[in-house]
Amino acid sequence: MNPITRLRENPRRAAVALGYALGVFAASVAPTPPGSLAPMGPLGVVGLDKWVHAAGYAGLGFAFASAVRARGRD
Repeated sequence: MNPITRLRENPRRAAVALGYALGVFAASVAPTPPGSLAPMGPLGVVGLDKWVHAAGYAGLGFAFASAVRARGRD
């Protein structure tokens, strides 16, 4: 069964994944005040916004993988 068929069988999962994608998009394009995101993490090189983006896109990948996951062995 292909992913499109799986999404059609359970449109609620697709809607959740799409809603999450819209949330990540809205958070990505929202402007931040200058100097509000100090570098942190390994070596203090990467800003907090990059960590938030990484977590957001990891969640997005999980949401889409969950939406198209297989139901079991056919």
